[in-house]
Amino acid sequence: MKEKVLKALKELGFKLKEVEDFGYIFQYEGTHYLYAPNVMGEEFLNICVPGVCDLHEAKENFDLCHLANKLSYELNYVKAYVKEERLWLAYECDVDGCEKSIKDIVGTMISYLDFGINYTRGLLEKGYPDMEEPNEEEEQQDEAQAEEIKELPSPSAEKEAPQETGTKHHSLISNISKIWKKIRN
Repeated sequence: MKEKVLKALKELGFKLKEVEDFGYIFQYEGTHYLYAPNVMGEEFLNICVPGVCDLHEAKENFDLCHLANKLSYELNYVKAYVKEERLWLAYECDVDGCEKSIKDIVGTMISYLDFGINYTRGLLEKGYPDMEEPNEEEEQQDEAQAEEIKELPSPSAEKEAPQETGTKHHSLISNISKIWKKIRN
């Protein structure tokens, strides 16, 4: 799979730079993107964008985790998270059995990530987190959704207990942190 993804990225016109023991960096519209081959399953594809914004770009009371939650809730397919006081965006896709070509999938992933970057920057330009006063109708809708979630049956105690699998977990986020440190230095 890794070879197919690298070929697709090259066919799309990206110049790749390999980062030892991690993955590949490429640029699109002046922003660094990361492709890290997944060691846990080749059919799982992940492309992310480190450092879309950081804690110091905004106001003193800026809550980066709130922004990440907002983005993960509002954007389709793109997920946001905070690492080392920076906002990261990621698109993860299981390509096993997918009818589209890898080149089409990678192109779509990059398009969604680019939209997410521009959406985030647009929010910040509009003055996020103080863009507008809370809307009473939205608050009522959020409360109604919270009540619906409370009514869902909880999983049994057996399902809640963590299961030991003996498989070593390789955290994508911790791997990305390592690469980000290499990029910044």
